[in-house]
Amino acid sequence: MENEYSAADITVLEFRESVRRHPGMYFGIGPTHPDFPTRVLRRLIEWQLAPAPSVRAGRVLRTVADIHGPLAFTVTDDHPDLPEPGTPMGGYFDSLLARDRWLHAAIAAISTRTAVESWNHSRALRQQLDGTTPTAPARPVPARPGAGTRIAFHLDPAYLGPNAAITTDLTAFIPPDLADAKAHDIGGHITIRDHRTPSGVRLRLLSRNPRVLDPRSRQNPCRLR
Repeated sequence: MENEYSAADITVLEFRESVRRHPGMYFGIGPTHPDFPTRVLRRLIEWQLAPAPSVRAGRVLRTVADIHGPLAFTVTDDHPDLPEPGTPMGGYFDSLLARDRWLHAAIAAISTRTAVESWNHSRALRQQLDGTTPTAPARPVPARPGAGTRIAFHLDPAYLGPNAAITTDLTAFIPPDLADAKAHDIGGHITIRDHRTPSGVRLRLLSRNPRVLDPRSRQNPCRLR
């Protein structure tokens, strides 16, 4: 038959290569699209609004997303991903990047570097990744107050189109279905801060009530630093 195929016709891709070859499966558009960096961050914000059940655990996930440069951003939330002492990492490729955070792993796959830090009161670990692969074992670091996870990404400029950059219009990060949050099981609490602007403009997403905050405001809904 003309349509027959064999094992020789099947290509098995590693996760990183799969993401880079088929970014539309994760982000909806390709890397040469001018909105690609913005779309990547928006998809991450959407994930934080409706995370995996094991991360949400019946509560509202509180998140702060910080934009540091055209292709650099950090997301911090109050869910710790620390493994028990003496147990394997258990994340992607035995890293500190938890398997529940599949979208974070996809973004790491298109980044030149990713740093993962997780803490739970008196204990904290930090690890650098090259793509999704650890460059070294996770190492102990001073713990931040409370509990949480912080992941810093720097998107790979060689993978993107010319002049690629995250937009300065924070309203672009409001998910289109935010107004129908209840129907889509969205219940996050997010503050987005753009450190590229002198005023430090912020946008707060409270499920169905997004609004731009005055940078001089004392409001800090996520209580994460």
